Amino acid sequence: MENNIIIKNAKGIKSTVVTLLDNGSVDEALELFQDNSVKVDEALREYLTDMHNIKFRKDKKIRGKEDYVTHKLPLPTQSYINEVELFFLLGQPLKWEMRNSISEQEELKDVYKLFLDFIRGQHYDSNNRIIKRLAGAETECAKLYAIYKDEGVRKVKTIVLSKSLGYDIRPLFNRYGDMKAFAVGCNLRTTDGNNVKHWDIYTAETIYQCDMSQDGDEYIGWKVQKKVNSIGKIPIIYFSQPKAWEGAEERIERLEEMDSKTADIIDYTDNPILILDKKVKNTLAGAKEVGKLIQVDSKDSVVKYLEVPNQNEAKQQERDNLEESIYLSTLTPDFTYKNVKGLGAISGAAISKANILGYIKRLNRMEIYDEAFERECNLIKAILSNVLYIEKRNEINRMDIHHVYQDPAIGIDDNSEEISRWVEMGMMSREAAVAVNRNIQNKELEVERLANENMSSNEIDTQQ
Repeated sequence: MENNIIIKNAKGIKSTVVTLLDNGSVDEALELFQDNSVKVDEALREYLTDMHNIKFRKDKKIRGKEDYVTHKLPLPTQSYINEVELFFLLGQPLKWEMRNSISEQEELKDVYKLFLDFIRGQHYDSNNRIIKRLAGAETECAKLYAIYKDEGVRKVKTIVLSKSLGYDIRPLFNRYGDMKAFAVGCNLRTTDGNNVKHWDIYTAETIYQCDMSQDGDEYIGWKVQKKVNSIGKIPIIYFSQPKAWEGAEERIERLEEMDSKTADIIDYTDNPILILDKKVKNTLAGAKEVGKLIQVDSKDSVVKYLEVPNQNEAKQQERDNLEESIYLSTLTPDFTYKNVKGLGAISGAAISKANILGYIKRLNRMEIYDEAFERECNLIKAILSNVLYIEKRNEINRMDIHHVYQDPAIGIDDNSEEISRWVEMGMMSREAAVAVNRNIQNKELEVERLANENMSSNEIDTQQ
């Protein structure tokens, strides 16, 4: 262990990994990578309802009778919180903007179209939603841009990687947080039925394909093949975040326990229990007799139903408090029907005002995802310039492209039409309209474009 610590803190961590792989020491190389499998397994146990602790609640022992099978009622609270988090961050797809000057945009519009066509062909928006859902549930996942040949033509395929999808993923960072290598592991099976342990280890220059085959019950040593990484960058985008329900684990378990116990109590008391003394019991009419009559012996004879102590109010209060604290601690708006119905017609403005918690958490997650999306943009440009469109490399590298998050309320309440009417009636300038239009993200660039249009229009008027 001490040797690993020295290597991890050494300046040449990447060269150390490369040396180990070149020598076939795959296991030793993998030990240097970040292994989050324990944390991921814990998150999945909490996320998947079939693995919640409440599912393993013990049945009740009853003397002389069969065990009473207790209710085990998991709640998909973690999934709900994760979906709401996804809605606020990527409820609307990312927008891409080229921030070059207006003249450069016109010059580079063809290669910019190549960029947009590429992400469309890679199902970029739907993959982003999958990635965000997996990261919120498992704490980490990744995208692989795999290069392959189809009838001699180079093509690219996006592959989503996560523990629940059957992949082990391990990043390798240096002391400054820069990714220097990435390992992707999975189990393969050969045509003759043998298992193979497989790892692809990526650096910016090389892809190492590592296989360990099974011979009977034992695995034989590693075989390592090297390929040139034609992209020139690690073709992996790694996403890591806290569990979407971080901080509410115990409260969620308590809520599930309350619901399960309440279901047991309802079973206990569903059929009323009649209390009789001995004399009354002897005069009790049969269960199926018509005109049933109970004859009491005296005023002191006991005939009554067992009343269960009424704790409904206290239980409901605790349940309400638990739900509120779960949503508050995870910065999650409560979109249940009882809360939404009071909003009337749901507009984008109403969503923004009533669900400020979601926007607070959205800002928090943007801090995490910004770097990943920026790196992905640079990776896509590298794929275009180094693999698919080498002849257009200079133009592609000149593009200054950035991602923009869209407000999830856009589309629910689009104010563009109303603003256009105000401009046409002379009640608002086009520049002012840009400032209040929620669909325009880069307002400065739009104002610049309008100014250029005005200048061109003035020049035409002067010439006339």
